Amino acid sequence: MSVRAFLVSAVFGCAPLALASTLALMDPHTKDESTHDKAEDKTTACEAPAPLAHQTITELKSALDHAQAVLERCKHEATARVDEESTEMRRLEKELAQLQAEYDEFVAMSTEYQTCLESERDELEQWLARTRRQLSSKEAHEAKVSVLHDEAIRTDACVLELTEQLKQSRCLVRQLEQTNDELETQCRVANASIAELEHRVDVLTEDLVMTQLEAEFESWREDDDDEEEEEEGEEEEPDRWYIIRLTGDLPGV
Repeated sequence: MSVRAFLVSAVFGCAPLALASTLALMDPHTKDESTHDKAEDKTTACEAPAPLAHQTITELKSALDHAQAVLERCKHEATARVDEESTEMRRLEKELAQLQAEYDEFVAMSTEYQTCLESERDELEQWLARTRRQLSSKEAHEAKVSVLHDEAIRTDACVLELTEQLKQSRCLVRQLEQTNDELETQCRVANASIAELEHRVDVLTEDLVMTQLEAEFESWREDDDDEEEEEEGEEEEPDRWYIIRLTGDLPGV
């Protein structure tokens, strides 16, 4: 008995052997088997009573009609189910295509967003590097400012010291100026005294020169009287000698 015959008999409550024989004739896969059992079926049909065979055939026809109706209904249901499944499949394919498009768009947006994030990350890294450099520069500047502050404190102390020294120097300058004025006054007095002394020296020098000239002239006259006879022809020579002698005896010549 085939699976189809067993299922139909189980559903409709028909005789398994009769229904199996009828379906076996319809099933091409069981054609050889039904041909092989043909003689045995004929023997069974001949042995059965005629009313029982007629009743069996009527039941088989009713079962067959019912089975065909069930098969048609199952076919229609299967077709409807297939159509429904096809519709659902198309809907799912449409949703899948939409989801695929959304996924592709999401991937594109994710790539773009990742690119933007990488760009922002690079910018943030550059900003962080600049900030670190500025911080290092600021720290160096603060250290320099601290050094300059200490130096300014020392400079202020030095300025105060120099200011005090300046005050003392100004007092000393005033004293020196006063001393200078006194020395200039003394210098002018000394210059006046020197000028007066130089004038006196000049006068005394002139007097001394005149005295020497007079003494030499007197001595020369005495010698000239002794040698007057010998030097009569040389009257100009004594004058020239006197001029030379007088010039050589002048002070500072």
